[in-house]
Amino acid sequence: MEISEMLSPLVTDALRGMIQHGTNSHADNKEMETLRVVVREQLRREMRYNAELMNEQKLDLAVRVLNLETDALGFVFGQGIPLSTLLNRPLSEDTLRTAAGDSKKHAEHLLQLKTEAELIERALHRIRMVKMRAKFDLGLGDVPYLRKLIVASHLSLS
Repeated sequence: MEISEMLSPLVTDALRGMIQHGTNSHADNKEMETLRVVVREQLRREMRYNAELMNEQKLDLAVRVLNLETDALGFVFGQGIPLSTLLNRPLSEDTLRTAAGDSKKHAEHLLQLKTEAELIERALHRIRMVKMRAKFDLGLGDVPYLRKLIVASHLSLS
C-alpha cells in the first residue's frame, strides 16, 4: 500500500477538523494528533533506512545517494497542512550536537535549526539536491552534512 493511500484519510480528517474548529484549535484536535503520530513514525522509519544506507560502505556513494528514500518526505510536503503544524516540536540541542559529531561547521549549521519542521525541510532539500547532482554526475557536494541531517532527523523523530 502506498503511503498516500494509507495517510490520505488521516489528512482529510485533520483538514476537516481545522476547517470546522478553526486553525487555532488544531493543536488539541484528536485527528491532528493521530496524524502527527503516524507521520512522525513514517518519517522516522524513512530516516532510519536512509541513515543505514548512507553507512553501507559496500555500495558506491552515488548508488547510496540515488537510493535514498523520500516517499514519506514527499507525501508530508505535498499536503495542505503546514509542515510546522505537523512537526511542531522544538529540536533538542543535544540531538543536534550528537548528529554533528566533531564538525564545528556542521554543528553551527545544525544549531541554526529550531524545529523538527525546519530540520526535515532542510534534509529533504539536501536529499533532492544530492540526488540530482548524482544523476548528472556533478559531484555530490557535502555528503557528510547530509548524513548528519539524516541522523539528526532520525534521532529527533525517535
